[in-house]
Amino acid sequence: MKNTLGERIANIRKGKGFTQEQLADAARVNIRTIQRIESGETEPRGHTLTTIYDALEMNLENVSGHEKVKDKAFSVIFHASVMGGIFMPLGDIILPTILWAIKRDKVAGLEEDGKNLLVFRIIFDIFVVFTYFPPLIVGPRLFFLIYLLGTLVYPVITVVIILLNKKTRHYYPRFFK
Repeated sequence: MKNTLGERIANIRKGKGFTQEQLADAARVNIRTIQRIESGETEPRGHTLTTIYDALEMNLENVSGHEKVKDKAFSVIFHASVMGGIFMPLGDIILPTILWAIKRDKVAGLEEDGKNLLVFRIIFDIFVVFTYFPPLIVGPRLFFLIYLLGTLVYPVITVVIILLNKKTRHYYPRFFK
């Protein structure tokens, strides 16, 4: 039988050697709030849950029981979906967005990875548009090379790295935190 959220928080708190009062102080909530949560009278939400997980130095997914799984196969499919841009205009943004929206709450690391990949693809597509329209600046061969690198080679390299390594994250440049 699965523990309630309050029981899980109590177990984590005890495992870290905190009293209820110490957790309440660290989370900046009333001790009665901690007592109610651990007894199952109430379930923390929003800000309260966030401050408790910060105080316990735990991932929100682990505390709340909504654990995300590592899914190497999905990571490969997600990163390879960028190649959809070869077959359909903006496919390099549309396909990853659909996959990201469906699985971001279920696959570990996908929330951040998806944001990084989509921002990178949007910036890349804007760059491609601006280099395509003034062909005198870059010429058709250089344009094709840039497009090929961004839409085919970079995703293939990313997929190969995922398959060869245990890591499945942070292959696209981070533009924002």
